[in-house]
Amino acid sequence: MRIIKHKSHLVSSVLAMSLLVMSSAYSAPSAQLPTEKSIGKSPISDTKKTTKKDEPQKSVLGSLASNLGIHQMGRMSTGLPSLAPVVERLLPTVVNISTTQTINRRIFEFPQFPEGSIFEQLLPEVAEGSRMPHRAQKSTSLGSGFIISEDGYIVTNNHVILDAEEITVTLWDDTELKAKVVGRDHRTDLALLKVDAPYKLPAIEWGDSSLARVGDWVILIGNPYGLGGSVTTGIVSARARDISRTRAGGVTEYVDDFIQTDASMNLGNSGGPMFKDGKVIGITTAILSPTGVNIGIGFAIPASVARPVIEQLKQFGRTKRGWIGVNIQRVSTDVAENIGLGTPRGALVGRLTSPDGPAAKAGLKTWDVIVKFDGISIPDPRKLTRLVGDTPVGKEVDVVVWRNQKEEAIKLTVGQLEEPDEFTSPLSYKLPKQQSIDALGLMVSTLTPDIRSQLDIKPEVEGVLILDVKPGSPAAFKRMRPDDVIVEVERVPTRTAEELIAAVEAAIKANKKSILVQYYRDDQPGFEALKLGSFPTEEKAGEGQKEVSNVSPTS
Repeated sequence: MRIIKHKSHLVSSVLAMSLLVMSSAYSAPSAQLPTEKSIGKSPISDTKKTTKKDEPQKSVLGSLASNLGIHQMGRMSTGLPSLAPVVERLLPTVVNISTTQTINRRIFEFPQFPEGSIFEQLLPEVAEGSRMPHRAQKSTSLGSGFIISEDGYIVTNNHVILDAEEITVTLWDDTELKAKVVGRDHRTDLALLKVDAPYKLPAIEWGDSSLARVGDWVILIGNPYGLGGSVTTGIVSARARDISRTRAGGVTEYVDDFIQTDASMNLGNSGGPMFKDGKVIGITTAILSPTGVNIGIGFAIPASVARPVIEQLKQFGRTKRGWIGVNIQRVSTDVAENIGLGTPRGALVGRLTSPDGPAAKAGLKTWDVIVKFDGISIPDPRKLTRLVGDTPVGKEVDVVVWRNQKEEAIKLTVGQLEEPDEFTSPLSYKLPKQQSIDALGLMVSTLTPDIRSQLDIKPEVEGVLILDVKPGSPAAFKRMRPDDVIVEVERVPTRTAEELIAAVEAAIKANKKSILVQYYRDDQPGFEALKLGSFPTEEKAGEGQKEVSNVSPTS
């Protein structure tokens, strides 16, 4: 069974929880889906109380039925509304997805016995098994999906079909069809498949996820544990959840507004639809659980994010996202105060990632704070990332930056995003000459060619290497780390340890409370305002620090 776990920051530290992507990897008998035929739609009933005396007031359950899209309610003997009418209409649009991959493993995992060992005489079968070569075996994974067009386009999660050699789609009437991948997007964990069916397929309608409110009722249909056509219900528990992010094979790194629900999700639900008013408002993707089974905390990618991605995959076979060529981070309170910005807002430009990129051509600079993009205010870097990504390639936009204590307007033409190269860092290096900066609590050294080579630091990164950080110091308070490279102090390039020490001493003589520091960590820039000669106790530690880690697909 394929289970992918990640630490989550959404739960108390008292109980360690895991975030699980629901792509099960076990073999199960093919599940039969219901074969009821769909029924027609009727107008949606008003959920407000009626004012006519001869008409009964609508109960909470009546409102529930209306919200779920049940316009011709059945009733059980207890008087509760039945979901059967809407479920009958939606079931044919949901499919089971199974994939197969080839993996190499030994049939028997015995210890390796050397030739001529006494074990060859005592246990010849075991000794022979210990030298058996790896043999290819088939592994099966299960997931869910839903049909978006009558000619056979199907939406699912990217991690459901990750590394798949063969994809089989099972329709609601047990018809099995081979599927091909039209396109996939690891940033949103979405994929588009295509099957050739002998008849027109029933398709879903997209809904407007932005209209979903906390407390609205939703229906999920999927393939948990291979039990196809399983229906569960619940409510929208929260909106705009930003859960721990990784790359393909896990939780998406691009979506920061997941829909949270208490409707039951389990392994195999990934890629299935979340319905409201009979329309898809989300794609079930992940659950939060300490055990791998449902505890009532599940997450769905909103349709407002998914639909444009799917349309691009259908048209181009890939996504075309906007790109401006900058690396950004959040503006901390100290940095905002130092540059005269006032209330922290916007996205701080750490560096220009390409000398020929849109930002460089438009004249953006390091230390600029982007406060508006295409007429929209930027509260934080996440907002800018989404806005740029959703902007059409080639569009000219107005960008407002905070520079030299005032706002400046810049014209910029958006480019197309390309995938970055992966980064790997060495494990150790040879220590050079050390110098101490007590006012910051740092032990530093000039960056030498030997260290640069061993740490794989790019040639354009020139500065002072941090060797150690004193606990409780201003640098430790801001979560500076060994192996960080300080490249600027007070916006002045710093190439040697002596230059760094001189800059700190000059700031102290000028009675400055803090100094602005730009540094690099794992090839990513960072900015901090480090207090001088005092150990802060009231502010939140590491307020402006963006954690950077190497994240890779998990299976």
